[in-house]
Amino acid sequence: MLNLMPGPVPLHPEVKQTYFDNFLSHRSQQFYDDMTAFREELCSFTGAENVGLFTGSGTLANEVVCANIQKIGGKGLVLNNGEFGKRLYIQATQTDLDFIHYKKELNEEHNYDEIEKIIVDNKVSWVWMTHCETSSGLLNNLRRMKEICTKFGVKLCLDCISSIGNLRVDLKGVYLASGTSGKGFGSYAGICMVYYATEVLSKSVQGIPRYFDLKLHHDTHGVPWTMNTNLFYALRKAYSRTSTEEHRNLIKKLSDTLCTELAKEGIPTLWDKDKILPGVITLVLPKEINSYEFGNKLENAGFYLNYGSYYLKDANMVQACLMGDHNEAGLQSFIIMVKVLLKEHKAPVAA
Repeated sequence: MLNLMPGPVPLHPEVKQTYFDNFLSHRSQQFYDDMTAFREELCSFTGAENVGLFTGSGTLANEVVCANIQKIGGKGLVLNNGEFGKRLYIQATQTDLDFIHYKKELNEEHNYDEIEKIIVDNKVSWVWMTHCETSSGLLNNLRRMKEICTKFGVKLCLDCISSIGNLRVDLKGVYLASGTSGKGFGSYAGICMVYYATEVLSKSVQGIPRYFDLKLHHDTHGVPWTMNTNLFYALRKAYSRTSTEEHRNLIKKLSDTLCTELAKEGIPTLWDKDKILPGVITLVLPKEINSYEFGNKLENAGFYLNYGSYYLKDANMVQACLMGDHNEAGLQSFIIMVKVLLKEHKAPVAA
């Protein structure tokens, strides 16, 4: 079996072993010390001022971000160019935030000149967006958004669920950002992170659910509630492997190889490889090939990739992800199987 899903991701044997070998109370001094040290590592890795770890999924981290956005005040702007931007929009709506919804389609990039005009014309005080729009693999332009937000004194909030770990993401100047254990860091799902500016700690927590209170995390060794220590130590082990430049270079190399080899077979990526997050490759199938059937055949052959999501089926696309523990041999076996299936479908091959 080769796991090319966006989650759960393939785990290195040392990560699995760490999970099963560990036993430590979340109320022990050793765990407090280890938690403090790891939070410092995460801040150093991202440039964030602070980080809180929560038991839960990346969606929970976005709920924490959303709850704390409420305290900024003023009108906001939610950017949406795919399934996960849509989820931010829904979360912001259900939290009853006051915001403008800027919507693009799955295969569209944001227009940053338009966004800047909206910010100026509406005196926007905060922006919430996905860094990597995982549903398409597009890496939205964080550098440009930071420039715009800095220029007009706007607080930038990010969904970095897929990008942190696959990239060295710079969160300096970012007000709030979400991350998770189960994607770029290559560990089990179940721990999420909220990176936050120190200014957040000065805001009132009235109306924020107690579990989402970042000040409480800050004041209690980062462990206000029960933390699954097995998950924590597995994450720390995974981080020691995936936070390296060597790992990021490998993912970039494998991603480039996959894009290049399948393009030769008439299977282009949705975006040029310089626009995508390394590790999230969305493949556009010819109209003669049904993407769901194609993905199902790959799964039956032992290659698990993302093909069942409605937004992929609607666009006749499949998604191969290289987050977690991957190597060149596994990737080559996948490429060979895709070529075999293309011949079975009698798909046109580029000359």
